[in-house]
Amino acid sequence: MAKKMQQFLDLCNKQDFNKALSLLEDLIKDEPQNSEAWRLLAQIHWTYNNETDKAYDELIEALKCNPKNIWALVLMGNLLIKEKNDVEHAQQYYNKVLEYHKDLLGSYHL
Repeated sequence: MAKKMQQFLDLCNKQDFNKALSLLEDLIKDEPQNSEAWRLLAQIHWTYNNETDKAYDELIEALKCNPKNIWALVLMGNLLIKEKNDVEHAQQYYNKVLEYHKDLLGSYHL
């Protein structure tokens, strides 16, 4: 998997998102429980292809695989606010980040 993820990052750095998507889709076929692959797939579909609904479904898959995936939680919150103007549900995802990842807050007081 590490080799495929490095290939994916190299393709993204070259802005070759079609090949990057294909690589991620193959990775997910091999590892359907790979939360980070689902999250990256969603990020490309939303950010570069403007496929909001597809990205939403892929983020649901990412969070089914790992409900504590911090970047999937943040991305879902961002998508809900920016695309669906759903602040209430976005806040629920952001709250999960704070709940699951208190260690990242360090000395910040909220």
